[in-house]
Amino acid sequence: MNQPGFTGHSCTAYPCCSAAFSDGFHLPVYARSTLSSGGNELASSIRKKLLHTQERSCMTGNICCFEGEWLFFEEDADEGKLVDVMDLSDMHMLMDGIWYQAIWLSDGKIKTDSGEHSIADSHVFKIRRKLPFAFEQMLRSLDDDSLVRFTGELNQLGYSIYDCIYCYNHLLFTNKKLKTACTSFYQFDNEDSICGVQHHRMPTEDVLDRYEFTTSLGKRSILLLKK
Repeated sequence: MNQPGFTGHSCTAYPCCSAAFSDGFHLPVYARSTLSSGGNELASSIRKKLLHTQERSCMTGNICCFEGEWLFFEEDADEGKLVDVMDLSDMHMLMDGIWYQAIWLSDGKIKTDSGEHSIADSHVFKIRRKLPFAFEQMLRSLDDDSLVRFTGELNQLGYSIYDCIYCYNHLLFTNKKLKTACTSFYQFDNEDSICGVQHHRMPTEDVLDRYEFTTSLGKRSILLLKK
């Protein structure tokens, strides 16, 4: 499987967050935001593009009917997923080499800008993956600059945010005025290796968040985000 890089914006366009050593360890370096504070439109544009250009952000496959149930079969997958329980709010269908936004109606019917279509085996669909709730809440708590740095660190180690397979967000069980340190845990799998991320929240005036990345291949890095 190809190792994902930082897609979308180049990492060089943002402040470096760590300095690499030959043994794979990254010494943290503080960095200030370089993103403009000139409005929410820029911020949302950066966030949306970053999330949408991540590796493995979408599932691609076919929809077919099996024993009366409509199933989505992702490429190279042996088992299908029930279409009726999937989130299809961001789904596209490939027609004539172009991806068109598609709306699932029922009983194998799809609606696009060109009208209604009956699903055929030859139709290819692309459905955006959903992030685990606890992980998504952590990402939502980051401003755009912090999200770029966190995602860039993860991408440089060979993982996408959509590789998250386990998460425990301790901050979901605390109030906003945290007075003691706490730790949350996230695990990522890119089918070649595993990456564990520990998120240490430190209620100090200087450093607020410390992310420690460790992969099963022995690579490590630390990301420190100022308040």
